[in-house]
Amino acid sequence: MIPAKFKYMRPKTLSKAMMLLSQHGEKAAILAGGHSLLTQLKHRKRRVDVVVDLASIGLDKVVVHNDLLEIGAMAKQRDVAVETLDTQWKLLSEIASVAADPMIRNRGTLVGALCALEHGGDWVPAALALDAQISILDDEHEKSFLYADLLESKTSFPPVGTIVTGVSFSAPPSDAIIGYRKFKHSAIGWSVVSVAYSISGSHVRIAVSGALEKPARIRHLENHLAVNPDHLADTRHLNLIIEESLNSLSFRSDQFASSEYRRHRLKL
Repeated sequence: MIPAKFKYMRPKTLSKAMMLLSQHGEKAAILAGGHSLLTQLKHRKRRVDVVVDLASIGLDKVVVHNDLLEIGAMAKQRDVAVETLDTQWKLLSEIASVAADPMIRNRGTLVGALCALEHGGDWVPAALALDAQISILDDEHEKSFLYADLLESKTSFPPVGTIVTGVSFSAPPSDAIIGYRKFKHSAIGWSVVSVAYSISGSHVRIAVSGALEKPARIRHLENHLAVNPDHLADTRHLNLIIEESLNSLSFRSDQFASSEYRRHRLKL
């Protein structure tokens, strides 16, 4: 399909980009990787007056400062994979090997994926498991927020009239058990269900994608394992608390998998 008409703007500074957003409000859209936005425009699921491309502003950094990893809004997923290989954040490079397809990994941005919040996306559960901090620029100044708090709040994300400039990850504990498991539909590559986790003593983060209406942390399971870390090695207790945690969730159903099937796969 052909999208409705819009103006394409490619500002060279953040201040100019913010000015365009201020002028057009909800009728403006930010273009980073563009895979979600361009699809929405082509199918006319979204109509805007202006598309603001951030490609010339210089937000493509992937930088490590001691125990902090900083990723700019325009950093490609492939770049993140290269820079995090064999580091404390190897979960990100692990996810990059199974996320979407090579075209999306080469052109799509990690921050764009976090903003798009696709229900079957791979990067969101990783960000939740690694306690990602999102940097957001509004009319006044740049602020940093815990990504999990933003997703669980009742306000829209990203907030209208703001620019997400990057995401940062503190190094997880050195003894943390970290990983990502994904069961995907063979035809589309999206997660039917996936789980990212980072567990170290009372520090427990377990996030799910694909199975729910949007990716989310499984707070009930996290809280239980934080208080009872020995239950990780106790199959009987672990299965009981997993079953109890799943009973509190609402699973999605579509043409690719039923809610019952998604729930079943999450237990495996």
